[in-house]
Amino acid sequence: GDRNRSLKEIIYDSLNAILSPDLLTRSGGEDQIKALEVTEEFGVYLAEITVDLQGPLAIRQLASVLLKQYVQCHWSPQSDRFIAPEASHAAKAHIRQLLPQGLSEPISKVRSSIAYAVSA
Repeated sequence: GDRNRSLKEIIYDSLNAILSPDLLTRSGGEDQIKALEVTEEFGVYLAEITVDLQGPLAIRQLASVLLKQYVQCHWSPQSDRFIAPEASHAAKAHIRQLLPQGLSEPISKVRSSIAYAVSA
């Protein structure tokens, strides 16, 4: 619904801010991402942004790197890099469903992050 769309927009705006040359804008974006990282849909939205071929490359690349970190930290409690909360089964399923679209990604940096997340 509406709340979800706005969360995705906030994530998108935060990614944009992190790419800003302005230090204050950038650290604001980084703080926002840290706050959003614990939300249920965070990984799902990163995956959606990553595989959106219409999206700006810089944003997609950043989303793919953050998605890779998200998978490293929130996917499996067995991981030595695990940080609570663990991604929900629904979120993991959704991310796994989205990502194969990205394996035909023409940009190799984005594709390798996607491949990493797919193999998790």
